[in-house]
Amino acid sequence: MKNIYVFAVLLVLTVTVSAGRRNRGCKYTGHWGECNPVTGKRTRTLQPKQHNQPDCLQPKIQTKDCSACKYTQATLGPCNPINRTQEVRKALAPGTSPDLNCEPFKIKVKRCKPNRVNLKCLYGKRVIGECDRTTNTMVLNFPLLPGQDPSCPQKNKTKPCRKMKNKCKYDKSAEWDTSACPGGNATRTLNLKPGQDTTLCEATREMTVKCRKLEKKMSRKTKKREGRKEKKKQRRQDRRRQNRKDPDPGSPGLIDANA
Repeated sequence: MKNIYVFAVLLVLTVTVSAGRRNRGCKYTGHWGECNPVTGKRTRTLQPKQHNQPDCLQPKIQTKDCSACKYTQATLGPCNPINRTQEVRKALAPGTSPDLNCEPFKIKVKRCKPNRVNLKCLYGKRVIGECDRTTNTMVLNFPLLPGQDPSCPQKNKTKPCRKMKNKCKYDKSAEWDTSACPGGNATRTLNLKPGQDTTLCEATREMTVKCRKLEKKMSRKTKKREGRKEKKKQRRQDRRRQNRKDPDPGSPGLIDANA
């Protein structure tokens, strides 16, 4: 009895699989209908094509949820050469149900490449603006050369004025205040030299350095100064020796004591 039951089950499975394989070759055609606002679904009836297999004569009915809002093919706006972006606009497809509350347009912004003409914007030499003392910055403008496209973007940069301060010259003859040494810092105040731009340069400049670092710096200067003095002294001695060995033709020279 058990064997008969197993055989029946296998027979049913075989028939089902064979029918599925036959249905794989079935070809249907049909179009989706309009969305039903009550059920939120749309259906389509698939009719078998002509000259089909005998097992494929029955039509099929399919149902699916209504898709989201449908839009037409996108239209691209002009490319902005300044920020290199363009607008992508899609309009709502005709026949869309108003119950879906779809937006009339779908707008996106994407990156784009301007035309080659816009990419060849030529600029002249930079024009340095005045230093703004409140912000300590100056603006560098690059003017557009004649004959360029007016749509070319303006080109300018903002830089700090501190680099210009390096041209300010100060009197470095002031002495260091070493009252806080040896464990503290040495300080001195430098005064601006005459003839400097007082609108750009500060009248005085405070300098601070660690006492240990100042001591090493002064020691190196002393050694260099002594070395220069020693070289000058050596050169004077060498010249004297040379003059004794090779006297000038018009000079009496050295007198021989045995003469």
